[in-house]
Amino acid sequence: MTEANWVKKWGYEMRATAAPGICELREGGYLVHGKLTEDGTRKRVMRTVRGEGVTLRDAQRARLEMLDDKREQAQSSTSESKPLFAEYAAQLFEQKVAERRIKSPKTMERWENTLRLHLVPAFGSCAVDAIRKRDIEDWKTKVVAPVIDAGKFSPRTANGWLSILREILRCAVDDHELERDATHRVHDFSTAEHPTYTDEAPNSLSPEQAAAFLPTMKRKFPQHYAMTYLGFVTGLRPSTLRPLRRQGPEADVLWDEGALKIRRSNALGQHVMNTTKTELRYRLGLPREVIDVLWDHALELTGKRAESELLFPSKRGGFMSRSALDKPFAAVSKAIGLPFTLTPRGMRRTYQDLARKAGVEKQVRKAVCGHETDEMSELYSTIQPEEMAEAVGKIARSLDARRAA
Repeated sequence: MTEANWVKKWGYEMRATAAPGICELREGGYLVHGKLTEDGTRKRVMRTVRGEGVTLRDAQRARLEMLDDKREQAQSSTSESKPLFAEYAAQLFEQKVAERRIKSPKTMERWENTLRLHLVPAFGSCAVDAIRKRDIEDWKTKVVAPVIDAGKFSPRTANGWLSILREILRCAVDDHELERDATHRVHDFSTAEHPTYTDEAPNSLSPEQAAAFLPTMKRKFPQHYAMTYLGFVTGLRPSTLRPLRRQGPEADVLWDEGALKIRRSNALGQHVMNTTKTELRYRLGLPREVIDVLWDHALELTGKRAESELLFPSKRGGFMSRSALDKPFAAVSKAIGLPFTLTPRGMRRTYQDLARKAGVEKQVRKAVCGHETDEMSELYSTIQPEEMAEAVGKIARSLDARRAA
């Protein structure tokens, strides 16, 4: 190299070498340099490598060590100031449970599974302030979308993961005064091509189908008839029906008054919450014919069931399992020739349709089943084709009458 190859830069006289990020110093030794991202900005780092007999290979090794050290320091500094996603998410979950903002065991299970199986593997090693919108979009595209396309998960399930991720990162914005919310404008997966219920499988019975379903349930599974009947006529959730107490100092069935106290929920196992899913507690009046069905059911209980306080106890006297009605509902659906299998959740949907056909006002329908909004009542409703035909007929007849006039 000639004298002209030497340049003065960064306070040193140096010249380039064939190795990237390494310059030879005129006074002897080498200057190694590179760029790293720290606190969201690109910064140059450098170090001199001197000593008798130092070679270009020594400089290359020193450059790699320098970059590794700087990365570790940056990660250490970040972790000291802002927690990793895995740590923060676990702390937030514990806080929500302790403060009773998460009460249901089912919701606890959902959070635990979502964190353990999906969010922590994706974001756990990142500091909460280091997660970018692009990171979330890449996870959606490269990890989540393929399992949806493969049919392993529905987009509604994946949207549940996104809702928990949003909750965590938005809380982090407040708790750690972050400058931005990485989930802002991160959209849910479309569910348009994945309907929960269809015309072929509405998970709801017409009045005629319900009239066939109930006597068949009574004949084939008499121990489950009263619970099914009560679900159809009130629209109460199975998780609300399971913890109803027929006797004891805090009985929920008021036999003489003809009423139920709706105030507990059993979402999972033998755990009970002293509130409903919507945190709504109310008194539900029942007519004599419904009370009679429940009374006959109570008189037929034997063994551990008879000793239990519960109205619908399991064989051991505790809460029925969440799946206790699955096989009976499937068997009865098949026995009456339904083109689909009604699930226990369909009791709530069937109630909406039966009540609407019976002319029950919307506000009363909501009050009976515990819906707080019109939107929820509409979500659980299945408008039958004959109802729509009747509505169209009314309009057509109105037009005909106006033309005749």
